[in-house]
Amino acid sequence: MGVRYYIHRISHEWEASYALFSVGYLSIGWSDYMHTFPIDKISDGDIDEFDKFMSGVNNARRNRWSLWYFSQFQPGDIVVVPLFDKKFAVCEITERPRKVLLLSEDLMKQEQVSLRLSNEGLINEKGELYDIGFVVRFRLAKDKSPMPRSYADARLRSRMKIRQTNCRADDLCESIEEALLAEGPIDIHEKALIKTCPQMLEAIKQYVTPKNLEWLVCWYMKKKGADRAEVLPQNGPEKKGYEDADVQADFEDLGITYYIQVKKHDGKTSDWSVDQIDEYMNRAVGNEKPDDSFTAIPWVISLADDYEDKAKEKAKNAHIRLINGSEFVRMVLDAGIDGIEEINERDIPSDQME
Repeated sequence: MGVRYYIHRISHEWEASYALFSVGYLSIGWSDYMHTFPIDKISDGDIDEFDKFMSGVNNARRNRWSLWYFSQFQPGDIVVVPLFDKKFAVCEITERPRKVLLLSEDLMKQEQVSLRLSNEGLINEKGELYDIGFVVRFRLAKDKSPMPRSYADARLRSRMKIRQTNCRADDLCESIEEALLAEGPIDIHEKALIKTCPQMLEAIKQYVTPKNLEWLVCWYMKKKGADRAEVLPQNGPEKKGYEDADVQADFEDLGITYYIQVKKHDGKTSDWSVDQIDEYMNRAVGNEKPDDSFTAIPWVISLADDYEDKAKEKAKNAHIRLINGSEFVRMVLDAGIDGIEEINERDIPSDQME
């Protein structure tokens, strides 16, 4: 049997799955069946045994095939793993899949893991159980570290957006091998953005005031199709404490409202910005009359280079998207900058001028 290619996501139980990834293990859930699933037999490709097992599982889920694909990983197979921060890794499987309980205690003692094994499975320092049932050992293919997704062609980038846990990707073998050989972005669009973004970001930092930055965010949301995008009052009647959002954008056809905290920062943005938008969502938005037809989505946009680790942790837990300066500039350039000259002082009501 030749090399097989897969896509496999590890966003499930990300605290545990990313810790395991850092020490060379891919993981999957299904911890409820860790003691009963015949992983060794099914790793041999016994589809009849797999169907037999699944027939005895109550409410066998459609995503059962994710467990099948995971169980088929064999030494030499290539697995593309989408990661946070628009990166991905290309991994070569080195062992057959196993139950998580078979991980070694020495592995658990590594500093970057901070996990422990119990009779029930993988737990954190508080004794909370993770839904991780099975793992498989890998090494980075050709010693490639996680790469920006711009190193992948359009077909591979598109496949990495799959919603299911995993899938076969044999049809993308050439794209995957090309990504492994890439020394930088492989498409003209990405190369142009890399050249242009730093200059655009510096211009915005130098010439755009904090208030005009909020209007630039409004302009961007309208370019993306918002029916309404407005700068919110700094001290609206709904605000009772430190909660804050600067921009609201409504997409009526999509049934989505974005609430955005905007920061003109340098360096790193702290967790205070996350606290502000999170509290705004809890107080101001949460206390409004419920509208089942709209979904509220919180963002933080900062011109800073990055966010502090504590801000990232809080944002993940609160489902808040963090956008740094480079990413925001890319978003603006992708939307097209025709009409951007409209963002100037005369467009701002006098009562909102700084």
